[in-house]
Amino acid sequence: LMDSYSNQPIVVENIKIFCTSVKKVGYFDNFFPTIQMVGLGDNAFPDSWIKTNNQKNISNKFYSYADLIAQYYVWKNLLDNYDEKQWIGFSQYRRFWLKHKISKTYPLNSIDDLILTEPDPSWKNYDAIIPAPFFFKKKIKDLKNIFSINSFKDINFFKYRITIEKQFRESLGNTGEEIISDIIKILPDKDQVGFKEFLANRNHLSAHGMYISRKNIIKSYSEFLFSWFEKCEGIINRNNDLPLLQNRRIFQYINERFLDYWMNKNVKTLCWPIAMYNSEKKIITSIGKIN
Repeated sequence: LMDSYSNQPIVVENIKIFCTSVKKVGYFDNFFPTIQMVGLGDNAFPDSWIKTNNQKNISNKFYSYADLIAQYYVWKNLLDNYDEKQWIGFSQYRRFWLKHKISKTYPLNSIDDLILTEPDPSWKNYDAIIPAPFFFKKKIKDLKNIFSINSFKDINFFKYRITIEKQFRESLGNTGEEIISDIIKILPDKDQVGFKEFLANRNHLSAHGMYISRKNIIKSYSEFLFSWFEKCEGIINRNNDLPLLQNRRIFQYINERFLDYWMNKNVKTLCWPIAMYNSEKKIITSIGKIN
């Protein structure tokens, strides 16, 4: 088999992670080609990086699709070259998969000991790996009677958790409820019901648009997602006052909520630790909650 991007023979590995970045970073260099960097936008990137503005691509939609243009590129141009048994995943230059759960911060030079570069044996009974979830909570300023609480240790934060739907709607501003309703109406009937229930009943989310799975599942999800999003574009475009449009990545934002629903509905998933790299403090911190 040949890699259609580099025109080099495909080497079957235990895992292949496509890591997106809008700028040149070097701290993943030692993990190439297991971790393949993917450049987003119009910046100049090293020759070893995949550029998403050639072959079949949606690079012109980067403003609103963000990291999803890399997932589209992999789906259209690279996915067929991989074996059905191959684990294939997606990460970001600031967020990446960990080998195992960590409970403290680490300096960047610890990355070799922390970053995931091969599948864990526990994955064998699962179809997809998704990030450790986090919980949506009310902001402290919004908590009623906060000043009547004797101490913060007495707060039962569980009752202050909010649903994905509430956070989703509020974050989209005045048109949030209409946007959510309209994009859900385009889904197949069974998913209209299922996604509504997911948003209304869940207060935790495996987010960031990251996942690891097999070729056939990635293909099925990509076909469904990008077909749906193409139909959603008119709905999003007519709401030019939408706050998130001004802050980019609206479709990746929706995907972060839909991916958790779709994966848990259609395949057997396992939540796995991920980390965030803080470039200002130069530290690696675990994000999300793993029991």
